[in-house]
Amino acid sequence: MGCTLYGGRTVSKQLLSAFSRYVKVKQGYTRCSSCLVGGGIITQDKTVFNALKQDGIEALLISSGHIALPGYDTGFIGGASVALSKETTAFFGTIEDHPDYERMSDFAKKHGVKLLSLSNEPLTDCGGGFICTPINTLNEM
Repeated sequence: MGCTLYGGRTVSKQLLSAFSRYVKVKQGYTRCSSCLVGGGIITQDKTVFNALKQDGIEALLISSGHIALPGYDTGFIGGASVALSKETTAFFGTIEDHPDYERMSDFAKKHGVKLLSLSNEPLTDCGGGFICTPINTLNEM
């Protein structure tokens, strides 16, 4: 978030040099447990939540579970989502079925973000996602 890197105990020196500040949290791969919603974060991880709140970043702590990840007991909200734009965060599956959906929806509205389900399937951790934009369209964004 901004110039601060939140991460686990093992971080490459090259990555650390790209940020002005490093905050160590219990979660090794914080992106996995963190869903970007405008300028805020939704997470199931209490250590990530506490670190963000301590730094004045708006965060919403949701209940663990309720996200499929084949081969594991549960998945993570970060792996089940992708920020499509500043105004839209999409989910791999039906976000409306999550027990904390109303709280997440209110949080998103506060940040001017729409939550979008990409399918009618169960919410599933697919490892997250990223948007590839052709170079010639970057100025249009």
